Amino acid sequence: MSNLAFIVKYLDKDDQIRKEIKFHIRSSADERLGLLLEEGHTDVELDTSSERNGVSLSLMILGILLVALGIIYGMLLGMSVSPFHIEAAVLWMALGLTAGMLLIGLGEAVHLLDRIHNKLNRAEKRR
Repeated sequence: MSNLAFIVKYLDKDDQIRKEIKFHIRSSADERLGLLLEEGHTDVELDTSSERNGVSLSLMILGILLVALGIIYGMLLGMSVSPFHIEAAVLWMALGLTAGMLLIGLGEAVHLLDRIHNKLNRAEKRR
């Protein structure tokens, strides 16, 4: 998972250089954004592209759960028979791992598409 970060970007009023400040707490970033606007800096924006949207986060969590449950169920199924049934255990572990990794990958694809969408919207607003 990506780190959650809130980046305040602005054009400095004195030297006309684009600057960024990184925050880990949303309220701190919002407060700083307001101060920069009051000070007269231009092109001030809050970049939240590292935040995961709901669909992406749900797919990631579901994928991690499937991996964990597949491993646990495989171990329990293998131990339920008197001599350890390795074929059943490995089969369920592989199924859980495969399904979980597919969902994690899909969640990452949704996250990246959302970031691209957000960047295109910001670029369009600047025109």
